[in-house]
Amino acid sequence: MPRILLVFLLVATVAIGTAHAWDIRHHLDTKTPYWIQQNSSDWTPPPDKCFPVHFNLVARHGSRQPTKGDTKQMVNLQALIQKNKDAITNPKYQWMKTWVNPYIPQDAGYLVYAGEEEHYQLAKRFMQHYPTLFNETYEPSRYPIRSTQVSRAGRSANSFSFGVFEGKGKVGDCHYDPFFITATSNSLDDELRFFSICPKYRREVADNETAAIESTKYMNKILPGIAANMTKEINAANWTLSGLDAQNIFKACQFQASIDNITDQFCALITETFADQFNYLGDLSSYWEKGYGFPIDYTIACPLMTSFVDAIDSTIAAPVDIHSERANLRFGHAETVMPFIAYVIIGVLSVVCG
Repeated sequence: MPRILLVFLLVATVAIGTAHAWDIRHHLDTKTPYWIQQNSSDWTPPPDKCFPVHFNLVARHGSRQPTKGDTKQMVNLQALIQKNKDAITNPKYQWMKTWVNPYIPQDAGYLVYAGEEEHYQLAKRFMQHYPTLFNETYEPSRYPIRSTQVSRAGRSANSFSFGVFEGKGKVGDCHYDPFFITATSNSLDDELRFFSICPKYRREVADNETAAIESTKYMNKILPGIAANMTKEINAANWTLSGLDAQNIFKACQFQASIDNITDQFCALITETFADQFNYLGDLSSYWEKGYGFPIDYTIACPLMTSFVDAIDSTIAAPVDIHSERANLRFGHAETVMPFIAYVIIGVLSVVCG
């Protein structure tokens, strides 16, 4: 009977079909939540007599708190608003006068409840369609689970794993099934954090301001117009927003929408056109820093590619029984997944196009 190897890549951004009404929550660049894009009626089952034997996953963590840098920008945004609050005359933005930045450095980068739910529900949807892959008793060798040594990735791994193993164990009244998640030191993890330990990549791309010069040019082109429009919309006397202010307002919109599902405050200043421009700006940066821009962007994902392909080869070579590896689950970051996807596609193109 034919077998199927399931390969899943979960990325930070999502594709939006034209059938969906425009929703700012689907256009938050890398902060876009993992929303359901298919329902049971859309799902295409495996071909007749085919069944899955292995699940190979590389996933980004779920929705998170702002990082320390973004938290600092939110502090600056609050100070800016407080300085100009008495001049705000538009009734639509009176809420700004009492807005307090809710993000604190102590929580920087932490996974939020929405992020926990994203991975838990992803696991439940997977189980709905492929229930047989996780019907064996849990064993670390049967279901290896890895994350980076960053809490948001580890907790995403935990949320997904709980979703697939929930109720299958023997511990407590809820039949908890303890699972084991491994993580390598951030300074040594060449499989899931290759982007942080490669000196050449850090020197030539990540820490090189000229590497993404095209995104800088585009940013300088669009921000003045966006800032001018926001200034007019808020209608505060003697308050002219800068390009940086406009960027911070979009960041505030991103976090309000992705963490607390609030879309009628900062997001009210983000038109569909502005959202497209901010998302394209993010795409440009990702292209040059995490994607196809420079060969080193994706070739540093070679250890992850090796691990991924080895898991597939081992499954093909070995007979499928109760001791076989049934899934290989990895949880990292956008900087993990995007170079890996670029590496996969570049490899496919090199084969197809010679």
